[in-house]
Amino acid sequence: MDALLDYKPQMTREEIRRLYAQLSEKFCRGAFEEAWAQCRETVRNYYSCFPLLLQMAGLLLNHSALAGNGKLARQVQEYAAELCVRVKEGSGDVTLLRAANSLEAAASLMLGRPEEATALLKDVNRMPGLGEESIYAAAMQSQGDLSGAKEVLQVCLYRHVTELLSNLSSYLTLVSDEPEGFEEGMRRAEGICSLFRVEELHPYLAAQVAYVGGYGWYQLGEREKTIRYLQEYARLCGLIFPAALRGDAFFDRIDPWISGLELGASAPRNEKLIRRGLVEAVRENPLFAPLKEDPRFRRLVEHLEQELGDR
Repeated sequence: MDALLDYKPQMTREEIRRLYAQLSEKFCRGAFEEAWAQCRETVRNYYSCFPLLLQMAGLLLNHSALAGNGKLARQVQEYAAELCVRVKEGSGDVTLLRAANSLEAAASLMLGRPEEATALLKDVNRMPGLGEESIYAAAMQSQGDLSGAKEVLQVCLYRHVTELLSNLSSYLTLVSDEPEGFEEGMRRAEGICSLFRVEELHPYLAAQVAYVGGYGWYQLGEREKTIRYLQEYARLCGLIFPAALRGDAFFDRIDPWISGLELGASAPRNEKLIRRGLVEAVRENPLFAPLKEDPRFRRLVEHLEQELGDR
């Protein structure tokens, strides 16, 4: 029957990427119900294509806020969590299983069920690093594949640097009530950004560090430092686009790895949505409301709106 109907139960990686981009654009231009219906129809047709199901879950979670805060947004998030469970139950791919578990935890958190997210990720810090990348690179080197070994370790370094900065930014928001701890954490985060030239390598992460600086210094009552860090955030936001993963002069062997990712170099959210979020993080954050009378704050918001096209 499949042969007669020319039906293929699996979508290729390129087909998944194209579909993801099309649906993301549809969500962002206001056709939410249409995109939501197309997601469900695609899942029905490819219910055993687990890479697709995982990407649909991520797509829905990334765009569920566009449905508002009512019943539909919750329905979308519940559906995404169900897709993650489906992947965990049906796929034997370890990478897909781990990603699905993390996405399910994210869905639980968005649904206001933090205890479920905690249960899903309770063992996250119990397993120490296994050094798999080093072993793999050594094995490749032993077979004479020096280029492959270098690529493996470069990708490993890139992943660890970006994950370290992302986690450090999250940690700094938690210690913004500890002046000494926050200041030392910012010093280390900025040191990593300088050492690895993150402004050019991954400007979104550099902007994230600057934003956390503004957030934390405001919490600590340091108005001047807050303005300075938010100005730096606004400057860095202008370097982000086009939003895509890339290497640099040092990370010159990671392009094959980026191409092999499910979405390639593309961001998981539509660029319009990213731009809007970067502006709203400053303009709509109630924490910064008292700064709206400061002309420097108004200027940096205007710069963000003009630079990112979100007025």
